[in-house]
Amino acid sequence: MPLLPLLAFIIAFIIVVGFIHFKNSNSAHYFPNGAEGAFVSAAVVYWSYTGFDMVATMAEETRNPSRDVPIGLVGSMSIITVIYCLMALALTGMVKYTESDANAAYSDAFAQIGMNWAKHLVSICALEGMTTGLLVGSLGLK
Repeated sequence: MPLLPLLAFIIAFIIVVGFIHFKNSNSAHYFPNGAEGAFVSAAVVYWSYTGFDMVATMAEETRNPSRDVPIGLVGSMSIITVIYCLMALALTGMVKYTESDANAAYSDAFAQIGMNWAKHLVSICALEGMTTGLLVGSLGLK
């Protein structure tokens, strides 16, 4: 079975279940470090995106790099940003951010809402996602 449809299904599953189990009480004191903390966190997440070097390495494979590379970067960053925000909102809606496990936030959140089977499913798919990321990252090492 191809991995991309499975991972897309799991991302959609996490978002849908997260919004079904959303608790407004978890939104209280959502920005404990104010706007500055939010921007610092956003900068860390932005610079953790490693796709820039992969796009630059693979740019020679495109037919029209001057057009295709900027479209690919802006398009992928836009899609990733929307998915990241939806998943973060779903996570913090399920479990208060102070009670979330930093090492396995989503699987722990599913365990806290009583969906232990989903905890294992999310953990397995996270492993698949990390493996896929490593394999794609090594694509430019030719």
